Amino acid sequence: MRAPRFSPPRARPHATLHPDGSATSSIPLKIRTAHAPCAALVAVDILCQCVNNYAVTKTRRHRLIAKLITSAAVPNQAQLQSLLLANGVKATQGTISRDLRELGVIKAPGGYTLSPTLSNGRRPTSDLEAALERYMLSVEPAGTIVVLRTEPGHAMALATVLDLNLPAGVVGTVAGDDTIFMAMRTPREARTATLQLQKLGGIL
Repeated sequence: MRAPRFSPPRARPHATLHPDGSATSSIPLKIRTAHAPCAALVAVDILCQCVNNYAVTKTRRHRLIAKLITSAAVPNQAQLQSLLLANGVKATQGTISRDLRELGVIKAPGGYTLSPTLSNGRRPTSDLEAALERYMLSVEPAGTIVVLRTEPGHAMALATVLDLNLPAGVVGTVAGDDTIFMAMRTPREARTATLQLQKLGGIL
């Protein structure tokens, strides 16, 4: 009678993804080499998604903060934090402090506001004049588009005031981090609006 034959259990292949994006596994070397770049690409893709999500969240938060402090009196960060949360945006007070600094918001007796004084010492005649003087670096027409430039993080604050004081002929505005595109109906209206903004912002 022959004794039964037993085969040792086979080790199940497994793979490990390391923090630096590399991968190792128990499968043959030529397969491991082929799969390592895939793991690195996955890690890069995840990182890109995180960066994009952060940028979108920050832009939305900046725009909302600018809208809140322009439309109503916000006395302190705690109140601003509550208003943000009510609008579906959760942020720590440290994040809010950084946002306020990046947006150029100042603390006035009545709460957060845009700068009430122009750089030449005289008081502005409108909120738009104050915002343009404080935030706008340049403005120029490009066909039917008026392009406004600001310091990084200030475009949303200026765009919010622009939306409340649109020059004649404006179809709509789009703001990024440091650039605002203002769509006009015609190139002539774009040139006229550019001159108007230049005068209000003290560029001319």
